Amino acid sequence: MARKSILLTGLALGNDSGLCPCSNLHTEWLFSNPQDLLWVDNVVVTRREKEIIDAYEHSKKPYDKAVWLIFQYLNQSGTIQIIDDSIITESDVKNIKQQVVDDIGLICPEYLEGEEHTFLYQNHHYCQPALQALYAGICLSFKLGTTISLDSMESDYFRSLFALKYNAKSKAGKNIFMGELLKSYLPEIELGHHFLYESSHKECGICAKEKDCKTNYLSRIEQQIKQVILYRERDEVRQLCEMIDEVIDKDYSTATMKDIELYKKQIEEIAYAKQQKMRRAFREYDKWKPLVTCASVGLTIAGLAGKTQLGIAGVGLGVFEKLLSQYAESMRKKNSWVNLVTERTICHQLPMPKSKGE
Repeated sequence: MARKSILLTGLALGNDSGLCPCSNLHTEWLFSNPQDLLWVDNVVVTRREKEIIDAYEHSKKPYDKAVWLIFQYLNQSGTIQIIDDSIITESDVKNIKQQVVDDIGLICPEYLEGEEHTFLYQNHHYCQPALQALYAGICLSFKLGTTISLDSMESDYFRSLFALKYNAKSKAGKNIFMGELLKSYLPEIELGHHFLYESSHKECGICAKEKDCKTNYLSRIEQQIKQVILYRERDEVRQLCEMIDEVIDKDYSTATMKDIELYKKQIEEIAYAKQQKMRRAFREYDKWKPLVTCASVGLTIAGLAGKTQLGIAGVGLGVFEKLLSQYAESMRKKNSWVNLVTERTICHQLPMPKSKGE
């Protein structure tokens, strides 16, 4: 499978190029769609973004500390890829600024003529520098061949823009399809804690568990991100991600969310066919087993492995039986994802990495 990456976006992408002075990052998807971490090979961040995340270690905000902790584990597992900010060139900056002006002219032309910093459109506040940083993220994702994760405000903006510019609906990104399909076949992936969000702190003052939450929220998130990384390493999860990617890669650019059910049907049909093939193969294996003799020479196991032949003269009973067993086990491993689809379940209790001293 070709390498799949998701670009970390946010206003900070516009820092070095002068497109936007703000330094926030769009990390909400880590908590709202943690299953994205299962199918991507890399989370791509710029050096400036990495500096901001590193500084979160000393932040007093629970949310920032949680993001820093998650990225520490992702970095240790080799998931983080750091790139140089200079990939966005001066020419890109010029084009982005002009494109934003043109697009705002379609959505809210009066904003360009006024002195207000922001404009209100469909219940969301936008400003020119923020949109420039957003466009910089899209420009960068095209250059790198990555996907990006948009928040609801950004999605609404592009949905309206597509309708105005092209009289068409914006399409769902590949990460949306991947995430929804993984949700169908894997247990719920949890990453986060209610204590992270300021809106819940208003109730914390009258909650008897405030102290417990404040003390333990990071350790809870640490356990969760360890669990996610363990899922990433499981053969059946990797195989399932590859199968989903193969199915949707052909036409996701023209698909809509209504096509999710069609994708599910294709995946389940492939899984069922694989399951039937394995059952036939294992039945053949059981038939071969008692018939193996020391006199077997160049035995053909076409019924078991297509046209493959044992090109070994005088294979003994033990050796031949071992080869058959290895083939059966190999087949199981290569198609371990099938059970995730046919049974729609996976073992929820994964062994947690032991800390030093345990």
